[in-house]
Amino acid sequence: FNQLSGAIPDSLGNLSALEVLILSDANYDSQLPASLSQLSSLQVLEVSNGMLKGPMLDISAMTSLPRIVLNFHSLTGSIPSLSALTNLQYFHIIGNELSGTIPDPAGLTSLQDFAVSSNRLTGSIPTSLPGLDSLRYLALNNNNLTGTVPDFSNHPRIGTMFLQKTN
Repeated sequence: FNQLSGAIPDSLGNLSALEVLILSDANYDSQLPASLSQLSSLQVLEVSNGMLKGPMLDISAMTSLPRIVLNFHSLTGSIPSLSALTNLQYFHIIGNELSGTIPDPAGLTSLQDFAVSSNRLTGSIPTSLPGLDSLRYLALNNNNLTGTVPDFSNHPRIGTMFLQKTN
């Protein structure tokens, strides 16, 4: 295992040809640099099991990004809008301190995995989720969600749902 620590360099945002950025299992004690949102060629952003803190990176302009994993940090604030991320297939933001509501994923027709478990999210489950035919995996557990569960009875692909301890 590497023993990397400190701040993630802002200069990573200058790597215009970067397609995969995996910075997991390290002791980074900073925020993700805002410059990462400029990486238009990025296909995978995965930073898990670390020490990231502060607000979540504004990913709303990363429209070509299909895979985002930001698990087990101390990220705060709300999850930004996902509506422009039309190529998004895999969205895992598990085990942080994010609050606010779950952003509406309507229109994300490629979304297969959606996991926002173990945060401090409130509000209701987006009613657009059952309309995402590509969705196979849904994890909303360990939040403070209220209301009713939308009807998934006619969903063609959903294979796994975690909804326990949502309130």
